[in-house]
Amino acid sequence: MNKFITKGFIAVATVGLGLSASALSRTVNGYDVTAPRQGAITTGYAVKANSSRGVNNNTAIGGNKHLNTAIRRTSNNTDITPVYTLTPGSRIALNYKGGGSAYRGAGTTLALAAKLGNTVRIQTQGYWSPDEN
Repeated sequence: MNKFITKGFIAVATVGLGLSASALSRTVNGYDVTAPRQGAITTGYAVKANSSRGVNNNTAIGGNKHLNTAIRRTSNNTDITPVYTLTPGSRIALNYKGGGSAYRGAGTTLALAAKLGNTVRIQTQGYWSPDEN
């Protein structure tokens, strides 16, 4: 009887740990897009998994231009981080308005937009996550 209870407890604990680990894993999305001359483009979809900051790791921006970037909540298309300036090859940690835990479980997307006064479309590549770690 004790062996059965012990094995059952270990099995339930192992399954519980497996579910917790997968529920907390973060998503990292790549992007290779052309930002319009005016307005923003969004890239990918990811559910925020934890309370950490978001991150945008840019690998290239055409013409050595600068872009504006922010993480948006997909349910209402509003920025949930401040707008940051993205330079070619930069890595930006994006702090959440109200803290990261306020958006845990929310659907998010990354917005990229040309700076005001820009007259050309801008090619850019990189990867992002709503969770830095």
